[in-house]
Formats: sequence, C-alpha cells, structure tokens
Amino acid sequence: MAKESIGLVTDEASEISDEWAKENQVEIVKAEVNWPYFNIEEIPGENIFDKMREADKQGKKVVVKTALSNLAGFKKAFETQLEKYDKVLYIAVSHKFSGAINGAFQMRNLLKEKERIFIFDSFSGTSGEGLFVLRAKELIDQGMEINDILNELNKLKPKVKVIAFFQDPKWVVASGRVSKTAGEWIRRIKKWGFQPIIRIRDGQATSGGIVKAQDEISAILKIMERFKKRSQKKLRAFISHGDIENQAQKLKKELEELEIEVPMVTMTSLVVAGHTGPGTMICGWHELD
Repeated sequence: MAKESIGLVTDEASEISDEWAKENQVEIVKAEVNWPYFNIEEIPGENIFDKMREADKQGKKVVVKTALSNLAGFKKAFETQLEKYDKVLYIAVSHKFSGAINGAFQMRNLLKEKERIFIFDSFSGTSGEGLFVLRAKELIDQGMEINDILNELNKLKPKVKVIAFFQDPKWVVASGRVSKTAGEWIRRIKKWGFQPIIRIRDGQATSGGIVKAQDEISAILKIMERFKKRSQKKLRAFISHGDIENQAQKLKKELEELEIEVPMVTMTSLVVAGHTGPGTMICGWHELD
C-alpha cells in the first residue's frame, strides 16, 4: 500500500467511538481490564454498564481495575499505522491520569521506525482528549505537516474544558476515589438541588464546586450557557455518558439549540465510567477560532 501522510493513534480514554475510528482509520489502544471480585462474563446485561448494575443488585463488590499502559496494544497500533502512513501521531490521555504515555514511549523506543512516531500528551482525558483527536484529524485532512499540527494542538491545550457529573456517588465510593463520608455529603447536596462538579484542570480531575440544578443535564447546560455568553465565540462540544443515551441525545439537542457544535456523542469507556459508574455524564468543549 502506498504511504500516506499521518496516521492517528489514541487510547480508549479519549472516548472516540469505534465506528468513527474505523471510518477514519484511527487506531484505538484498548485498556487492560480486570474485575477482581467476580467474572463479568457471568453477569447478564446488554452492555458493561448493565452488567455493573446487575452485579450491584446481586450484592457483589463492583470494582474494576483498568490499565492503559498496554505495550502489546501500542505495538499493534503503531505497526498497523506505520504500514500505511509516513508518520504516526499518538494522542495520549494526561500522564497525570495514566501511565499510558510511558507505555507508548517504551514501545516507540523498541521499534526501528521510532523516528516516525510522534507522541502528544493531551493533558486531558475523556471527551477533552477526544476533542484533540477530532482536531488532529481535521488538521491532517487539511494537509498540515506534523510539527505544525503539534503546534496547533499545544495552542489548544488551555482552551479545552471538561466537566463531569455522576448520578450516584456509590460507584465512586466503591472505587476508592472518595470516602464514604464524602459520598454521603454528595447525596445530601444532590437532594438539596445542587450538583457537584468534577473538572479536569492541569491534566488531572479536581473538584469544581457545585452548581444549582435539578439534574446533570441542567447543570451542564447552565455552565455552557454562562461560558458561551462570556466567550461570544463558536464552541465545539463532545459528550460522553455512562449508558444514558437518551439523556445524552437530549443534551446534544439542547447544546445545538445554543448553536454549539456537537460532532460526537459516545458511551464512555470503563477507564472513566468504571470508577464513576453508570449514569455518568461528561462534556468537553473548546472555542473555535
């Protein structure tokens, strides 16, 4: 096959759909997943989040362990793209979330064609990382050279915002990400009509305060409306969710009514929602120049 310009690789944390990846010849490195307390294959359900709900009903300890530093996965992805493209660009989840980027560097250094592989730390994750993948594909399609693409992606870093909400704190408590006391506090303020915000700042997830809203969709809309009013620029958003497709599509429609571009709505990966649980709603966005 004739060499083409630049091939893309990303990891599962970017939430890029398998369908879009296949259509655009993007390789996705999947996470290594382990359920330490039961065999997930024995749990009934249409998808992984159905299985999590069912396991919880059965009284099982629903904890998942994931790892993106999948050397075999990087080897396959890099070699696949090197066969088709002159250069390969891997867009990685923030190094503060995962050791994935270290795994990518290790594998690159083991390959003879390492000088043809470029690695970019998005300093983001989930739908924020996905926005970098979408932008990189645009720039590649425009015929931009690799160093210019990397410069453009670096300029995008401070513009990408990510907010996340979860329906029930029991999942994040079970994962060990927050204490039982904090979980009870979260339940209490949600009953009072407030939604706790998780933001990605400086490459890591942090508490973003609270917003008065009846549910997660209303909270995202309120934040996005405020941002758009201050910005006065066109926005692009990326929605990912923990198996609440109808609510996600409703949010997409509401955002589009605000004239915000929403090119992708996907079910979030276990890398994220495995810890925050079914019902997670995440929105990443950035201003368009």
